[in-house]
Amino acid sequence: MIRRRTIGRLALTLPWLAGCASQPSDWAPSAGQVVDARSRRPLAAHEWQLRVQAAQYLLLGELHDNPHHHRQRGDWITRLPVGTPVVLEHLDAGARLRPPVGSDEAMLGALVNQGFDAKAWRWPLHAPLMQAAARQDQVLLGGNLPRAEARRIAREGHAALPPALRELLDAAPLSAQAQADLDEDLRAGHCQQLPASRLPAMRWAQRGRDAAMARVLQSARRAYPDRQAVLLCGNGHVRRDYGVAQLLAHLEPGAAALSVGCVEAWPGDAPRAFDVLWIGPPTVRDDPCLAMTQPMLR
Repeated sequence: MIRRRTIGRLALTLPWLAGCASQPSDWAPSAGQVVDARSRRPLAAHEWQLRVQAAQYLLLGELHDNPHHHRQRGDWITRLPVGTPVVLEHLDAGARLRPPVGSDEAMLGALVNQGFDAKAWRWPLHAPLMQAAARQDQVLLGGNLPRAEARRIAREGHAALPPALRELLDAAPLSAQAQADLDEDLRAGHCQQLPASRLPAMRWAQRGRDAAMARVLQSARRAYPDRQAVLLCGNGHVRRDYGVAQLLAHLEPGAAALSVGCVEAWPGDAPRAFDVLWIGPPTVRDDPCLAMTQPMLR
């Protein structure tokens, strides 16, 4: 997995959500701007709503450490129909819950019971997002590879992938440009300290996570055919060129998937990576690479 310390570079947020006659009609974000990633044209609220309603798969990215992204996506989630399946990077595949309405402590307890790592995900950063899902009675599904399995793939590479995921990834190879972009993001995610010898296995670990989430999304759509399937994860995972969207295009060539990145600034590779960007407020953070590159300053 691309390390969370650099998700700032990869993370992008977007407003989404399928609507129906009983859903709120104001699709304007609470802060920031929704922009078409190819034309760089800002989208009016009604244009954004139409894009969302046309999607069978809504892939909502984030910068994991940006609280604005979680609050904005929480607002969008309240506009989804009740009972929408929402797949989380934050839980392993197989986890399932309908989060309880109530305090953050009750919410955290329910998530931890399903394997949520509160320290790794810096709870309560994601509390507004989970509380929104509870208020709308959404079905939360884990989508990620178990951490031990992902670590094994990161050490051993392609051979360590579960057979079903290996088959999917072999059938949907990356373009040369997409692989180059992924490799650069992996290096940046490791503060340019990732040895070249480890890069191939790390690439398979990242792609294994994407394949796991793509499979869960597809299963969710089949289980809830009258609903959209929604993915909440880091920006790197929603990308059209090397993320979950690329694998969904292979699994269901005719399906409509909308890739939304939540970002703090316009990324140079936006046209090939995302469909829509939500460009919102930045968050204050320390340089995550400072301790690695300048240990004398610790």
